[in-house]
Amino acid sequence: MSSYQISAEGVAGVLTSIETPLADLMANFESLSGAAQTVFDNDGMTDTVSGAIAQLFEDQKGRISTIGNRVNAATSGAYFATLAYVQGDEQMCSDTQTAAVQASQTGDFSYFEARAAEL
Repeated sequence: MSSYQISAEGVAGVLTSIETPLADLMANFESLSGAAQTVFDNDGMTDTVSGAIAQLFEDQKGRISTIGNRVNAATSGAYFATLAYVQGDEQMCSDTQTAAVQASQTGDFSYFEARAAEL
């Protein structure tokens, strides 16, 4: 693994620095549904407009979920790959990178949940 130049402290710093912005981003996505409900509750709204807005939010759910999956997979992958690097386990590092790609595409985080349970 001499070809890697990973600073565990640097990775930890980056992961820590994105916690608040990530939480803010996901909270903003969640608040969209509250804003939509406020719009739907407006008595002056026509059914056409409220239906269009409802469809817009429905159409964006998958994208929002995909964004969350990719960010969570990237952060989990970085954490566990760095842990594997520090422990000198090249196979675990490779497995973690593969699991991160799969989690970003499927939303299945079972690999990371199992690893976290082992800590």
